[in-house]
Order: sequence, then structure tokens, then C-alpha cells
Amino acid sequence: MARDPTGRLGCSKPSLRPNNNLLGDKAVSKSNVESGINSASGERRTLSHWFELRTMCAADAHDKPESEVRELLRLILDGEQGPDDFELQKLTGGRAHAVYKVENGKTTAVLRVLEGHGAVETALLEQGVTLFLRQHNYPVPAIYKYKVVKGGSTALFLNEFCHGGTLGDLAQQIATKKGTVKELVPITKSFGATLASLHMIPDSKDCLEKHKVAMRTEDILPARGTPPSKGGISELFMLLVELCKDSPKSLLHMDFHAGNVIIDGDHCKSVLDWESCAYGDPRLDFAMAWGFLEMTPPEMFLGQENKNVIIQAFVSGYFQVLGQTYSDMSAFKAWALWALGQDHGEECAKRLKPAVESLMRQAGLGTRV
Repeated sequence: MARDPTGRLGCSKPSLRPNNNLLGDKAVSKSNVESGINSASGERRTLSHWFELRTMCAADAHDKPESEVRELLRLILDGEQGPDDFELQKLTGGRAHAVYKVENGKTTAVLRVLEGHGAVETALLEQGVTLFLRQHNYPVPAIYKYKVVKGGSTALFLNEFCHGGTLGDLAQQIATKKGTVKELVPITKSFGATLASLHMIPDSKDCLEKHKVAMRTEDILPARGTPPSKGGISELFMLLVELCKDSPKSLLHMDFHAGNVIIDGDHCKSVLDWESCAYGDPRLDFAMAWGFLEMTPPEMFLGQENKNVIIQAFVSGYFQVLGQTYSDMSAFKAWALWALGQDHGEECAKRLKPAVESLMRQAGLGTRV
């Protein structure tokens, strides 16, 4: 197995100790991570559990007044620099956190705010996984500082700022006819290669066990809720548990889509959002990443033919690095589209249902979804 996937992909190799005058040269260390593990819940997570945490975390974080954000910045800077010396720019407010760009002319960083139920255990997981991945030269942003405040209800990160846009930003430009689909082919191949390189990193089990991530197929499969006790989806779950029973396992991202990858030219510069990660059969992760592309309406690629080209670029990039191909993926793909439909609402589930049923037929299963 390749121990330097980043070099293989041509991505910039991250420094384990960021050189930064404001923040010092101390990235989050192994001792920082392990010192907080006991405060997290001992319950092993399922992906359904993570969905609930992501929904509840930072419910009110998106529209904080600037004064409150500056107070949080003051808390994590801990006297090294005054928060008023920084310019603040809100970047996003997802289901799990609010994100701000902070800069003072010398330094640019990212302030991430996680609040509410599950915030600290989410933060501890991300700390541990980030440290592990950077030790293996996988492209993830450095964590400069981490702090729990407000009596343990809020976790703060000061992260490396990754210059550049996401693959999703580039795809959006294509959709609005400000570029050509051919521009997406090399970077989409790198997108697939980056996922394959993750699946080739050795010795991830010990790191993930400490953080109680999902490690059984039965815990990885559920989406928003549990599957029906009868019918095709229940049969699909049982088939996947059997297919994954004795297969090789690896670290899984489980949310590997274009919006979570920062790009630099034709290469993937940094992979974001690790709170849904798990340990299991890499075919599950591959199928989910494929599903994100497959569920995208053809008009986003200016037609079905272009969409097929992009999906093939992802697939070829993945298998080129992996050095092998997977056999029949029908069951895995059916599960991925079903789970994404559950996660993205009733209309999406309805639109994806025919494809799910077709893939289930190919897998030799009943089609009642």
C-alpha cells in the first residue's frame, strides 16, 4: 500500500507544524487529542446518530452578531492577539457549524464554531482524524488551536485557511456556462484518486476506535432513520452486511462530495468535513461519492452525455490509484442513492427511486423501497 498518497496525486504536501507568526508553530498534537477523549460519550456512533448531531449542532450559530463572534475569537486566541485586530468574513453556516475567515494582514485562518449537543465529541473526532491524516501526508487543513468554552457546550477551532475554491464552485461555473465540461475532467479524476488514496492509508483502525466511530456495517448503513423491517431495503441491508463481512476495511469519509474538496488547478488541495467518517468497507465510501455525482441533475453538467463523462472521470481516477476494480457494485450503489434520497428530502427520494429500484433488480433483490 502507498504510504504517501499525497505525493502520488501531486497535491501540496502539508507541513505537520505550520509556520505562523501569530498562532505559533504548534498544531494540535496527539496529547491534545487524547487528553479530551474521556470526556466524550462512550457510545459508538452510527451514521444516523451523526446526522442527528449535525442537525442539532450550531442551530443558532449561523447569524451571530459580530461582537459575539469576536468574543469567541478572543477566547481561542487566549491573549496572543486582540480579536479587534482581525477582519471577519462569514464563509458558511452548515448543519454542524458556523465558519468565519479571520485575517489581520499577516495571517489568514478559519474560525469554526460548533455548538450544542454533540459539539465536543464531534470536535474530538475531527482533531484525532486530522492529526492521523496529516501524519500520513493526506491533504487536510491544519488545526492551529482548539478550545472548549461555555462550560463544555461550544467547541472552537482555529484552522489553516485553504486558498482556492471547491470542486463544487468549479462545477457551478460550468453549469452557468462560464466554462466547459472538459475543464472538469482532470480535476474529477484527481477527485477520485484522492478518495482512493484515503482508502489505501494503513493502520487507521486504532485511531478511529478511540473516537467510537461507526465500525460495523450495520452502523454505517442507516441514513436519517432505520430501514423498514420488511421489503427490498431491508433485504439490501442484509446483503450489504454479508458482502462486507470479510472484506478489507479502511478509513471512510462518507461525505466525499464536490463541496468538501478544495482544488488547486487540476489537483485536490484539501479535503474538509470529517465528522461523518467511519471505518469499514471502502466500497461503501466509493458508492456514496458516486451517488453524489449520480444524483446531480444532468442540466448541472449541461446534459446527460457530459454527466456520464464526469462520472467516468471520477471512476477511472479512483481505480487508477487503487490498482484494481470492484466487481458488481449494484447493491452498494442502490444503498447510496437510497441513503442520499433519505438525507435530501422527499422530492429527492422520489426522483432517485427508479434508479434505486433498477439497481436493486440488478442485485437480485426485491424492489419495494
